[in-house]
Amino acid sequence: MIIQCPACGARAKLPDSKEGAKVRCVECERVYVAGIGGGRGGSGGATGNNTGVMIGIGAVVVGLVLVLFIKSRQRDADVLPTTNEVIAEAPAKDTVDDLNGWDSKLVKRTREFHKFGFASEQFDLQNSIAWPQAWANSQSPVEGGTPPADVSAYDQLSTEEVDAFRASTLDALVGVDKDNLVGNWKPFNGSVLAETDKSAVVRLDLEPRTEEIGTGTRAITWKLIKDGAQWKAWSWGRYLSADELKPKSTKRQKNYEKKTLSDGSQVIEGEPGPLPYMDSTSTDQRKKIDGLIASLVDLELPARKLTKVKEDLVACGKDAIPPLLTKFYELNKAGFEDMDQAIAAQLVHSMLGDITGYVTTFSAHEALGASEERRESGVRQWFGWYNRKFQKFEGRDEEADALEETLEILSPAERKQYEKMLRQLEADNANKNPHKKND
Repeated sequence: MIIQCPACGARAKLPDSKEGAKVRCVECERVYVAGIGGGRGGSGGATGNNTGVMIGIGAVVVGLVLVLFIKSRQRDADVLPTTNEVIAEAPAKDTVDDLNGWDSKLVKRTREFHKFGFASEQFDLQNSIAWPQAWANSQSPVEGGTPPADVSAYDQLSTEEVDAFRASTLDALVGVDKDNLVGNWKPFNGSVLAETDKSAVVRLDLEPRTEEIGTGTRAITWKLIKDGAQWKAWSWGRYLSADELKPKSTKRQKNYEKKTLSDGSQVIEGEPGPLPYMDSTSTDQRKKIDGLIASLVDLELPARKLTKVKEDLVACGKDAIPPLLTKFYELNKAGFEDMDQAIAAQLVHSMLGDITGYVTTFSAHEALGASEERRESGVRQWFGWYNRKFQKFEGRDEEADALEETLEILSPAERKQYEKMLRQLEADNANKNPHKKND
C-alpha cells in the first residue's frame, strides 16, 4: 500500500495490514491515519510517452525517445524514498502509544528542561518558559491542563518585578535543594497525558542523580503551551500517586532489639550508622558543635581546655547527640588498634553519658578492661538508645530509666549482687524509719 501525507505530500510504502493505523510523516512529523493515498501496488503506472513518436522519424529521434522513456521510469521509481519505506512496524495500538511515550516529541521536550536544570543552563531554561502564563499561575494556580487565559497582569509588572520573578523561578529549577525535581532528578520514563494544538500535559518518572539526593523514584507533571513553533512550560510540580497520598501509618517500626551476651548480660542494641543533625539545629550551632567535637578528640588539648569543651557540649544538650554518635560510629568503624583512637572513642562515649545519663558496656580497648564482644555491643547499645529514647529526650532527668538500663546490662551474677544490695538498703531504711514501715 502506498500512503501520502495530507500536509506535505510525502509518499511512503506501508504493509496493507497497517491500513487505519496512526502514523507520523518523517518529513513534516504530521500524524495522520494511514489510508490508500497513492494507490496500491505498482510504481506509479508510467508507461512512457510513446504517442509523440512518429513513424518515419530517423534513428536519432527514436534513440532520444528511448532515453526519455528510461529516465521517466526511473523518476517514477524514485517517488518512494528509501528512508520512508516503512512508517509503522508495530500494530496500530502500539504505534499510538509510542507517539505519546518516551520518544515522543513532547516528552523529549520536557526531558530537555531537566537537562538544562542539571547543567545550570539558565539561558536555555529562560527561553523554555511561558512567563506570562507562569506568572498568572503563580498568583492563582489553575486546575487542569489549560493555561491561564488572563495574563494581562504580567504586562503591568515593572522591570524589577519581572527580573525578580524570573530569577527566583530559575534558581528553583537549578538549585541545590534535594527536593528540586528538575536539576537533581533525572527522567527515566514519561508519557503525554493530554495534547491539543496549543496545550499539553506531560508526566515524567524521575530518579535521583546521586545517592546524596535520595532514593526511590518520584514523578513530575509538566504543563505546556505552544508559543509559535516551540512548546514552553507554564506549570510544573510533583505528582503524588494514590499510594503516596494514603495516610502514613503512625506505628513506628521497631529498629532495635534485645540481646543476651555470652556472659548472660541482657542489652538493647540498634544498627550503628551516621546520623543527621536535627532540623531545628541552626547552622551556627552546628558549626560550634563540630568544632567542640574536634577539640574533644584532640589528645594534645590541655586538660583545662578539655574541661571547658566538655562543659560546652553538655550545654548544647540534645543538639550534640547525633554528631557525637556519628563520630562514635566513625571511630568504631576505623578500629581501635591505635591507643590514641581508643582514647578518643572513650572520650566520646563518656561525653554521651554525661549528656544523656545512659550507661552501656562499652570500653574502647582490652587494656581498658573491655572484651571485643562488650565493646562492639556497647557501640550498638548507644544506637539502640537513640532509636528508643532520642525523640522524646529533653535532658538528663531520666533517673529511673538510667537505673533500669544499668540493671539490664549486668551479668546474672552482677544482677544478683545488685539486687541483694538493694534489699539490704531497703532493710536499713526500714529500720531507720519504723513509723514509715508501719504506714
